Formats: sequence, C-alpha cells, structure tokens
Amino acid sequence: LISPTHQYTQVGTYFVTMNAYQNANCYESTSKTITVLNIATAIDEVDLSNQSKAFINNGNLIVDGVDIDKIEIRNTIGQLLLESNSKKDYQVIGLDNLSSQILVITIHSGHQTSSSKISYIQH
Repeated sequence: LISPTHQYTQVGTYFVTMNAYQNANCYESTSKTITVLNIATAIDEVDLSNQSKAFINNGNLIVDGVDIDKIEIRNTIGQLLLESNSKKDYQVIGLDNLSSQILVITIHSGHQTSSSKISYIQH
C-alpha cells in the first residue's frame, strides 16, 4: 500500500506498528504508542454554546461562562498546551508562551462539554 492510513473510532491509547517490506531481505519496522483524544478539530463556530463565550484579547484567552469546571487548550493535533482547573465563571488565561496557531478550546461545564477553534496570532 502507498501511504496507508487507519482511522481510530474509539478514544484510547494504542500501540501501533508499521512494517514496510520490499522483499525478504529488505524490510523495516517502527512502533509508537499513540493517544486518540475526543476533541473536535472541524469546528466552524467561535461561540462555544449559549452559556459560554471564548475570545482572545491582548494575548489572553478570555472565557466567560456558567459553572465552568475545566478549560483545555489544545493544538489541532490534540496536544494539550494549557489547562485550567479553576472553577470560576470568568477566566483569563495567558497565551504569551504559545506560537501563532489554531487553538481548540474545550470547556467542561457540569455535564456539558463544548469545543471551539480560535485563531491565535502572537504579537
């Protein structure tokens, strides 16, 4: 196969091995542990829900919502960049240590989880 792919449908940690063969004497194998996360990366909207709003102002992520339990900030490949476990309805999170990129903001509020993509341009 040229450029084989596999799409995981379940969240979890997987041990992946790729074997490449040309003939019996010419082969290579590599393995890696990967983690599949439940994050949205194909989001169009800026508003997270009717109750929560997130926006960037002067290098800070501002989150204004109700009953916020946790905020996760990830890049588009799912790596966790920043996290806030502060249980405040209004939060300011400094983004100065991040490079310009698309951020995936996930807000956990009670039994609801909302995600949104936001463009961050470092000044």
